[in-house]
Amino acid sequence: MAASRKFDRVLQMQPDLLIVQECSRKDILAVGAKFSYWVGNNSNKGLGVLGFGDHSFEIDPSFKEDLTWFIPVHIADMSLHVLGLWASRTTPRDGYVRETHKALDHYQDFLSTAPSVVMGDFNSNTIWDHLHRGRSHSDMVARLSDLGLTSVYHTTREEVQGQEKVSTFFQKQKGYHIDYAFASRMIAQKAQLEIPADAEWLCLSDHVPLVLTF
Repeated sequence: MAASRKFDRVLQMQPDLLIVQECSRKDILAVGAKFSYWVGNNSNKGLGVLGFGDHSFEIDPSFKEDLTWFIPVHIADMSLHVLGLWASRTTPRDGYVRETHKALDHYQDFLSTAPSVVMGDFNSNTIWDHLHRGRSHSDMVARLSDLGLTSVYHTTREEVQGQEKVSTFFQKQKGYHIDYAFASRMIAQKAQLEIPADAEWLCLSDHVPLVLTF
């Protein structure tokens, strides 16, 4: 929220592509990026994607409006597909990881026909698998693996899903790992994923940013 007060700090990282959750449409458009796209049911709280630099960004034709919190971006000059997301709750039953499963049902061709990245706030972790049997976080990780994608954090740090040593989200002084960057294995093998120290960012948000470089 209140993304306009935070963009100066984020843009110092000089991102090529920026995926922003819980942001207003107005704040996304005000950045003046070469490429911008925003989705949401509330103009003050949605998902935005911003593109910078000498790249060719476009929304992929596979975009499905009723999958509100998922934006498929095709970066033509890199032959790269990026699915930015903010897994949100739509009904008491269908929320968070279940919404991501719905998106994977639809976007599996998008993710399997080019080197791909799926990145954002998944709002899920293996520790909550028992709440989503059949469509759990572990099931999602397996589906992404079948599509040739792996978590860059877990690949580079050799950690196990659900046993992460670094948190990305903090609530009532307790940390959770719920933000991820999944990438095609050919990307993940050479990628770096930085999760800055939470002390640097918790004055701005209850999440810390993920910085994926490849």
